[in-house]
Amino acid sequence: MTISAMSNLAGILRKMKRYEESMSLVEKALKLSKEIYSEKYPITITIMSNLSNTLYDLGRYEESLKLTEQVFTLRKEVLGKWHIKTIMAMYDLAEELQESGHYKESAALWKERIEMIFTSDENDDVNADNLRDYIDSKFDATDEYDLYGALQILNPMIHLAKALFDAGEKDEALSWADNALKCGEKIFLVFIENNGEVYTEVKFAGMDFEKNLSALRAWHELFLKKFNGENRVEFDAATKEILRLIKRVFDFNRYDDEED
Repeated sequence: MTISAMSNLAGILRKMKRYEESMSLVEKALKLSKEIYSEKYPITITIMSNLSNTLYDLGRYEESLKLTEQVFTLRKEVLGKWHIKTIMAMYDLAEELQESGHYKESAALWKERIEMIFTSDENDDVNADNLRDYIDSKFDATDEYDLYGALQILNPMIHLAKALFDAGEKDEALSWADNALKCGEKIFLVFIENNGEVYTEVKFAGMDFEKNLSALRAWHELFLKKFNGENRVEFDAATKEILRLIKRVFDFNRYDDEED
């Protein structure tokens, strides 16, 4: 059986929730890939990522996190920080850090992601204030570039607000939550008014933008209640729901499309 076939079969076993069998197979594939190719070879890094996912499924969170960090480091070194697979690895690591209670480290990665999207000649530093100024005065939801940027920023902003709040940085978290609401309202209202089709390049078939907007507003309302000291167990559920609806969005034209 080839390395690719072993890795694919391990993925099928994982989907069937046969995690122990999947892990045994993916570990063999990883060992072979390192021996035949190298640790930095693309298929080796992909298998490493698959192993991390399986370890997470098995509740072996520390081992999973260590591998996820390694995958991100290798992706960035081999492909560069703008490659789509490096960006995906960044999201994976930031989410796993957040879930495992490393809130400050997670927040730092979410900020880095926002900076990558938002930085320009005018704004080479990102904070909640200058992003709010941009949304208030310069953001043009009818401009294709602005729309792409806003769509990409929204998911990390929601993550960042929660990570900062969990890290005890409540005032800064509130600023980012307010930004997420403002940004989301501008985006979704444009889509609603144009029946989901603003540009030929920006189509999200099947997405319910009115539902997304309602979920975002509900999330922000629960955030405010939690900020004011109310014990709202619904907040975490609302965060998961809005992040489920507002998936990771990327401007693929901006990334290296080299196959790996």
